[in-house]
Amino acid sequence: MAFFSNWSYNSKCWLVLGAAILGYVTAVPGQSLMFAVFNHHLISDIHVNKNFISSVWMFTLICSAFWVNAVGQLLDRFGARPVIIAGAIMLMAAELVMANCHSPLSIGVAFFMLRPSTTETLEFSFNYAVNKWWVNNRGRAMGILATVSSLEFLCPAISSALCQFIGWRSTAMGLGFVLGGLAICCGSLIGEPPKEEALTAETRKAAAPAARTDEVEYTLKEAMRTPILWALFISRLLVGVPWAALNLFMADFLEESGNSANDMTMVSPAMTVFAVLTASLYGIIFDKLPHDKKHFTLACMSGAGLLTTMATAALWILPKHVGPILVGCCLGNWVSTFMPNNAVIAHIFGVKSMGKISSLSWSLRLLASAVGPLMVSLLQSAGVKTTFLLIALSIVQGIGVLIILVCPLPKQGTTSVARAEEVQKALDTAKGRSCDSWA
Repeated sequence: MAFFSNWSYNSKCWLVLGAAILGYVTAVPGQSLMFAVFNHHLISDIHVNKNFISSVWMFTLICSAFWVNAVGQLLDRFGARPVIIAGAIMLMAAELVMANCHSPLSIGVAFFMLRPSTTETLEFSFNYAVNKWWVNNRGRAMGILATVSSLEFLCPAISSALCQFIGWRSTAMGLGFVLGGLAICCGSLIGEPPKEEALTAETRKAAAPAARTDEVEYTLKEAMRTPILWALFISRLLVGVPWAALNLFMADFLEESGNSANDMTMVSPAMTVFAVLTASLYGIIFDKLPHDKKHFTLACMSGAGLLTTMATAALWILPKHVGPILVGCCLGNWVSTFMPNNAVIAHIFGVKSMGKISSLSWSLRLLASAVGPLMVSLLQSAGVKTTFLLIALSIVQGIGVLIILVCPLPKQGTTSVARAEEVQKALDTAKGRSCDSWA
């Protein structure tokens, strides 16, 4: 935009971060916790059962897994702005369909439109933009994004209250137009880094702003040859199953354990508060870790998942109101680990093919998330105890931690990494501050 053309690179970085913070809120309707708010109304008003909702959710996530790969390629080719605007228009149309659901078919159409347009388009694109603009302090930038955007987890409680006052259909329609308009405004503020300041190893010069020297530029084909990418893929698969199952059926777990579905109003605020407290911490840890240890933040994600599933299993033995708050805190801690993990991909593989690599990792988690709720629902229908399932999911998360801890990063000298030492020597003598300095 012409108004921002004379802004410094540093100012533009902060502009992108601010737009992404607001933009992240627009992806809330596609979150599984938000679907949980409307599921109860869909089941009672349209007379569908939990297995139907789980099946539709599964097929929606499978479609979203393919959708996000297309989004990744579009981002690498056209940038974030046009993709975000297109996603916002689709969001408004999806909420309009949701507000007018009167049959199982219309529920399916609403789900298929709502999830891809929000999480897999809007959230993914804002995430992409921040990772592409911020370099030196990418972890902290993502931590700020996670901290402020954690307030989005208040939206399920707010939406639940709105459903009681104005009805769930009016709530859905209002969310569509308000959040869709906000997404268009935020997307319009996000451009591409200027070519002369492109954050790639090939264009870094001694006179240019200081940038990371341990960041390289991989193509998708090159990245596929590294063990750490496959470890990342496996950890995302292991995270996807419990994450979707816990979020989608949290209200059911609360009722089954002797609590109340209304205790979701306790889970959501506790989740928000704890996410705000821990998100920036994980970003700082990411920036402080040496290059060959940054991937340990992936283990934090699986470890946080283990704590969350164990806390959910403890609902059956904890006093009322204590269990929901504990689960909310664990969920907040878990979601705080997601942002630095997104930064890991840009840090290890660079931004050249970040859209393709990130979308592939994202789609694998979606495929696992698609299976999780239906698998839990079917096993419960077969008589398997919920506590047993939750303990099994905890063990799965433990396996994810071990895989990450034993997997090494690519050695120096792989692809363009060998140039990092030469760039470092030049940057050591360069004057000036980083384009995204915190000083």
